[in-house]
Parts: sequence; C-alpha cells; structure tokens
Amino acid sequence: MKVDGQKMKKAREIAGLSVTEVAVIAGYTENNIRYIESGKVKTMNDHILKVVAKALHVKPEELRHDENV
Repeated sequence: MKVDGQKMKKAREIAGLSVTEVAVIAGYTENNIRYIESGKVKTMNDHILKVVAKALHVKPEELRHDENV
C-alpha cells in the first residue's frame, strides 16, 4: 500500500511517539520508519500500516498517499 511519509510523521509527532516507539510497535526497524517518513520508501504492507495507524490513533486511510495530488 502506498503511504504518505509526511502524513505518517505528522501523525507520529501529534501522538507524541518517537521513531523508536513506532518501530517497536510495528515490528520495523527505526531506519525503515525514517525511510518511510522521508519518502525514500513509498509502500508499506497493509497489516503493518494498520498496526502503525492504530499506534498513531488514526485510520490507515489517513496515512495513505493521495493519488490525486
């Protein structure tokens, strides 16, 4: 699933979580989370996206890349 790294980073900051905390919750490495947030990685497994979204208290759809932009 295409993910918008900027949206993910903003949601993480609003949730008050560090990159490390999100990585632990999602079962990803810190580098993976940083790559996603920076836009270097643009896709994420649907299951992981749901786990990250839940940790950030947002719906998975809120983290998805908007194809119309």
